[in-house]
Amino acid sequence: LSSALRAQLQTAVDTAVEVGLLEAGPNDYRALGFEHAASDHARRFVDFENRVAAEIAKHRLTGYDIDLAVIGTDFRDIRPPLSEALERIGMSYDEFTADLSIRKLVEFLDDLPTRYVTNIMRAAKHRQTQQRWEPNDFVDILALPVAAVYCDVVVTEKQWAHRLRQGKVTERYGTVLLSSAASLPDVLVAASP
Repeated sequence: LSSALRAQLQTAVDTAVEVGLLEAGPNDYRALGFEHAASDHARRFVDFENRVAAEIAKHRLTGYDIDLAVIGTDFRDIRPPLSEALERIGMSYDEFTADLSIRKLVEFLDDLPTRYVTNIMRAAKHRQTQQRWEPNDFVDILALPVAAVYCDVVVTEKQWAHRLRQGKVTERYGTVLLSSAASLPDVLVAASP
């Protein structure tokens, strides 16, 4: 097959697999032997963030330098899908990064809405060195960025609502952040015509 036809075929197969995975429910996954409760994603996440925290401590990073460290790890994390996207437009990863200054790198990642929120959450947590990374942080950092960007109202823990407000998520995406469901009726009444 030509490289163009191979790329089209790969895209079609990837799309079909992705749709199939998204349509499958928990029972299908269990039937195939995958038990979500037995996965170690959260533990691996905690181990990774602990390694990042150790590097931050080792280099005595503070303030905005913590943001840059978090953004750097995030940029490394998105390299595979970014490389694929760049190839589709005829550009290599090396070409993309050749003249990429730190400021441009930050702007690029900040323009990816859920990555922006994820990095705010991760950097804020790294600043709170007295709070250890916990497996439940994986769930929060996986779920909250999508909600904070695409929902009108988000109810979450006080610490996350505070950190997201500090990161100007409310201004950037127009999201109302609440730390108590008791406040929700007032928000709904105020939003009604």
